[in-house]
Amino acid sequence: MKSKLIVIITLLMFFMIGSNEFLINTRVAALEIDPIEVVMFGKADKKSYISSMKSSLYYAEIGGLNYADIEETLSIPVLDKSRTLKKCFTMKRGDVLVIPAGKTLTLTGGADIAGTIYIEEGGKLLLERFSVTLTGSILCDGELSVTGGTLLCGSYSLLYIGENGSFTATDRGGDEDELNGRIDSLVGANVICFGETNIPDPTFAAQPIAAVYQRIDFAGAKKKTEIVADVECLLPSAVGFNSNFEYSEGAFYDNYTILFSGGSSVIFSAEGTIDKGWSSINGTDIRIPLAALKVYAERKKKPD
Repeated sequence: MKSKLIVIITLLMFFMIGSNEFLINTRVAALEIDPIEVVMFGKADKKSYISSMKSSLYYAEIGGLNYADIEETLSIPVLDKSRTLKKCFTMKRGDVLVIPAGKTLTLTGGADIAGTIYIEEGGKLLLERFSVTLTGSILCDGELSVTGGTLLCGSYSLLYIGENGSFTATDRGGDEDELNGRIDSLVGANVICFGETNIPDPTFAAQPIAAVYQRIDFAGAKKKTEIVADVECLLPSAVGFNSNFEYSEGAFYDNYTILFSGGSSVIFSAEGTIDKGWSSINGTDIRIPLAALKVYAERKKKPD
C-alpha cells in the first residue's frame, strides 16, 4: 500500500513539475512574439485614431484653397496637448496630424501610419515599445526617436528629416536580430535626412547625386525636361518651403526629381516658380501643415 502511495505521489510531482515548465515556456514564448507582426498585419486588438484624440487637438480651419472653381476649407488637427497613446495608433490615407513646437506625441502601442505627420521644430514624436509601420509620410523639422520596436518604412513611403530636425534610434546599427529601437526600410521607401542623426547607415544620411527638372502644367502635360547640372543648388535647406496655401496665378509646376546616394528618389515640387520654395514633397503638400501652424500660432496669441 505504501509503495503504491509513493508511486502515485511521485507521478503527481512529475506532472506538477512538467505543467509548471509548460506554463513557464508558454509565457516565455508569448513574451518573444515579434511586436512588428502585430502592427504589420493589423492584428492589434485595440486601436486609436485621430478622432479619439479630440480632447488633445486643436482643429485649424484653413481656407484659400481655390482650384478649378472649387472653394474648400480644410480642418487640420494640431496637437494642442502632449499625449501618450497606449493603443495601436492608426492613420488612414489622407489623414494629417501636426505636432507643433513644445508638444510631444508618444506612441507606446505601435502604429500604422498611412497618412501624414508633420513635426514642427521644437515638437517631438517618440516611438516606444512596439513597432511602427509607415506607408504614408513623416515630415520632421523637430525630433523623431525610436526607443523600442522597429520603424519600418514601406515601399513608396516618405520619411523626411529636415535641416533643423533630428532622428535617433536606440539601435544605431539596425540589428536585425533585435527589436530594441531601430529603423528598417523596404525597397522603394524614400528615407531622407538633412538634419542630425545617430544612424551610420549611408542609405539614411544620403547625399543628392543627380536631378531632373520638369515643367508640368495643371493639366498634367510636360512642357520641358532637362538634367540639372548643379544639384546642390536644389537642396531644400537652401530653397525652403512655400507656406502660402493659396494657389498661384501660374498654370504650371516646376518639378525636380532628386536621386540620393542611398537609393531614394524624391520629387520636390514648386508651384509656379521655385522662388517661393517647395510646395510639396513626393506629392505631400507641405503648405497644409504650415498653414495650420500659422492658424494655430495666431490662436495662441489671442487671450483666453
